[in-house]
Order: sequence, then structure tokens, then C-alpha cells
Amino acid sequence: MENIRVEISNVDIESVYPNPWNPNRQSTRTEEATVESIGKFGMIDPITVRPHPDHEGKYQVIDGEHRQRACTTLGYKKIPVNILSNITDEQAKKLTIIANETRGYADNISLSELLGDLSKSMSVDDLLIGLPYYQKELDDLINLGTVEWDQFGIESDNNSDGAEPDVKFNVSCEDDSAEKFEVELRNLINRFPNSKIKRV
Repeated sequence: MENIRVEISNVDIESVYPNPWNPNRQSTRTEEATVESIGKFGMIDPITVRPHPDHEGKYQVIDGEHRQRACTTLGYKKIPVNILSNITDEQAKKLTIIANETRGYADNISLSELLGDLSKSMSVDDLLIGLPYYQKELDDLINLGTVEWDQFGIESDNNSDGAEPDVKFNVSCEDDSAEKFEVELRNLINRFPNSKIKRV
């Protein structure tokens, strides 16, 4: 096990500097949602930092640059941090990747059902606060869980030779369902971002 020490503390926000290697990017809406979330619920997820390698008494972000930026926007003077000591440059860079890449992703059907459940007891405006969606995206996600895919005549054609399965769907719909189908098709593509669509 690596000999890394962890200390939880509140530090001056101006003493925390972003790192120059962070590959993580946020959309405009996700940036807004980060500010909304911290504004409503507070800073519930501390930023992970290390002592700055070039500036004594300062800190360098390993994970949480966007949260720090949101706190600056909200006028925070101090922020909670996890300070990792005895950490090399290589470890810091790798931990940034780990923090970005191991958070998983939402299954859109399960997410849709969860959002649909929340929408029964919350107004749309309250539900949108802190979520990285515009209202149209939220509506599409909620509607995804209510779709009965059988009505679109979906047929699965699984063809595998022992390698990664190549799953193909032949999808059709009646003309009067075309508009709704296009919405659901977009949601399906979002769920399977590496999918290829061929229209005939």
C-alpha cells in the first residue's frame, strides 16, 4: 500500500490552485448545475488536493477543480479539502484520471425511473436544480422509462463468433408514431453511444 497520508481540513479557497493536466471538461449546463447544487446543498464532496509542489503553504487540485470554481462563483472563502501528503507527480496525475474515470455512468432506464419517481413529488423547477439537464432533456429522460418498445416492432439479431457480441436491431414504426419514435430513438442512441444507425 502506498504511504500516502490523508488529512481533512478547511482551507482558504485562494490557496487552492488547479493543476495543469486535468482532462475533465464540463458542458455549460453541467457548470451551472454544479453551482446550483453547491448553492442549495453546500459543499458535500470535499476537493482532493496535495501540497503545492512549487508554492509553499498552497495546494494543488487532484480532483474537484469544477467544484472549486463553483465555490468561487458562490463567494466561498474557505472550502473543505482532503489533503494527500507524500504523493509524487505521477501519483497525483494518475489519481486525477482515476477520480474522473471510475465514477461509472447511469443506466438511462434506471435513471429515467428514478427521475420519474421524483417528478411525482417535486416540481420541474425544483427537480432541475443541480441536475445537468435542460428541461427538454429531463422530459426525454423521464419519458424513456414509460416507453413500451414492443409497439415499435423491435427485432434483435445477435451474431457472435466468440468475440464481443455484435447486437443488431431492426426497428420499424407506423407513420403516425414517427415523431414519438424519433424522440425515443435519440434516447436509445444516448444509452448506446457507440451504436451505428442505418436508415432504409
